[in-house]
Amino acid sequence: QTSIDVYFPQGRWYEYPSGQTIPATSSLNAASTPDGPGRTRTLTVPLSKLPLHIRGGNIIPMQAASTTTAFSRWNRFQLIVAPSEDGMATGALYWDDGLALHSHPQGKYFLVKFTARPGVIEVDMRHYYGGSRDPLPLLDEVKVFGVENRVNFVNVRKRVGWWPRTKSLKTFSFNMNSKVLHIKQLKLDMMNAHKTKIIYG
Repeated sequence: QTSIDVYFPQGRWYEYPSGQTIPATSSLNAASTPDGPGRTRTLTVPLSKLPLHIRGGNIIPMQAASTTTAFSRWNRFQLIVAPSEDGMATGALYWDDGLALHSHPQGKYFLVKFTARPGVIEVDMRHYYGGSRDPLPLLDEVKVFGVENRVNFVNVRKRVGWWPRTKSLKTFSFNMNSKVLHIKQLKLDMMNAHKTKIIYG
C-alpha cells in the first residue's frame, strides 16, 4: 500500500467502485485553499489500484468491456448515480453506429437523458432514430450512491399508451454501511423510455 494526498474541490465526492462518500468535502466544511474552496485528504490505497472518484451531481452510463469495442457495444448498460449534496444528478447517453462521420448532423443517433432527485430516477429518450440497425442495449443495472435511508421497495413506472404502468422489482439490495442501492435485472428498454421513472424508498 501507499499514501497519497488528494485535493477534492468543493462538493460531494464518491469513491469508485465502492460508492463510499468521501468525508469532509461538502460545502458545509470546505476550507479555503490557494486552489479554491475544497479539502486535501490523505488516502491509503493498494499499489495495484488506481484511485478514482466521482463528483456528486452526475449520472454515468457504463458498459462492461469486451475483447473489442464492436463486441462491447452489445453489452447491457449500467448507470452510476452520484447525487450532489441536494440529492440531484443529471447525465446523458449519446449513441450512434460508431462508424459514420456525420451521424449527428444527419440525425442518425439516439440521445437518452437521465435525471435524479431523492427517491426518483427518470430515463427519457430525447432523440430517436428509427432507421438504426444497431439497437440500443437494455439498461440492466443501476447503482445509486449516497442513499441516506434504508430502501424497502423499487418500482418502475412507465407509460404504455396513455396509461402509466407500475412494476415492482425484487432484484435489488441496499448496503447501509456504504449507502449504496444496487438494482439488478432491470431490463429497461431505453429505446421506448419516455419519462420512465425508477422509484425507490
